[in-house]
Amino acid sequence: MTVRCFLNLMVLLALVFGSPVMSQGEDQDNDQAALRSINGVIQQNYARFPHGSVRFRFQDGFAADSTEARAGRFTKFAEADGLLVFDQGHTRFQIIFPTDVMAREMTWLSGNQSSSRLSSFRYLSNNEVTLLEVISANRDGSPLTGSTIESGVSSACSRFDFPLTLGIPQGKHRGIVGFLQATLERNPVVRLIGLDLNATREGTKLVRVNYAFTGSQQDFWADLERGGAVVYERLAQNGSVFEEFCEDIRQVPGHGWLPFLWTQYDGSGRTKRIIVEQADFDHPPTTKDFTLSFSRPEFFFDPRTNQQYQGLYKDWNLDHLPPLVKSSTPPTQATKTPGPPLPDLPGEIEKPTYPLTISVLAILSVVALCLLVRAVLVRRSPVAR
Repeated sequence: MTVRCFLNLMVLLALVFGSPVMSQGEDQDNDQAALRSINGVIQQNYARFPHGSVRFRFQDGFAADSTEARAGRFTKFAEADGLLVFDQGHTRFQIIFPTDVMAREMTWLSGNQSSSRLSSFRYLSNNEVTLLEVISANRDGSPLTGSTIESGVSSACSRFDFPLTLGIPQGKHRGIVGFLQATLERNPVVRLIGLDLNATREGTKLVRVNYAFTGSQQDFWADLERGGAVVYERLAQNGSVFEEFCEDIRQVPGHGWLPFLWTQYDGSGRTKRIIVEQADFDHPPTTKDFTLSFSRPEFFFDPRTNQQYQGLYKDWNLDHLPPLVKSSTPPTQATKTPGPPLPDLPGEIEKPTYPLTISVLAILSVVALCLLVRAVLVRRSPVAR
């Protein structure tokens, strides 16, 4: 996995060479054939999960080192409930921390500004539009929410990654898949600098694929005997090392290989883990699974047309959106904000980020505007379904 999205890394033009014990691309045809085989194993395993529903625990904290992180020994520990549902381009992904936990982690700065490493979110996409709700906490501990509909696959999609990139639409895959595909397409910016088909790590035979950039080196260690699962990733960048581990890799009956434990350690101590608790890949999700329900009726604008969806509803399904109507309120004034900044979600390795500062006063002003618009819409629209 890359520094969040491999496309961001592609802009780095200067590549350095890797260790002499690994393939240096002297025989590019042989390398291409090997990479094609590795990619085929990964894609074949991925294809064995056409749909699914997964419940997991998401943990966020700090560990002394990667060994402590893998053991789950944290300080400043926080745990959230997670859900991933996917089927034929439809994806629902959410991580929900208890509100009191988010409030406890909130640091209030001068005035109404605050920072926090935690916030919850709900993400729903059908590849055409994406509905995103972000949830944080007010000073009094009550929930602070913001929601919006975005065009296409939201940029939020690039900020999370479930093991094997399950739920990520084709063409949006990142990590080793993105690098392999770019290399196979002979992208002049992305260049393979190391390939070891007989690598060994912790007593297991693996394939090691290595890329390097100016000041950085990226390693992927994949287990071809278990669906090409990347059991270890290492990014060395600017003197820091960031690591990811996939463990408890199980063969799901009738399907493929899936890691049930994922750990990310960012070098500064920040640690995130996904622990799969329940997984169903036999039964396709229902319409209800791809419906987001809100505590009160909500309204949204369509980003493709700048028109408002007619009415206010508690339940929103992207395949059954209400008709569009011309709004008297300019979308630039009434479109909702996602509110608090998105947390760093499980995904590709990135440098540690500093806490994002948000203005609660500004958010509440937007919420107040939304409530005003909602009041107008209630007088104009039918009873919410």
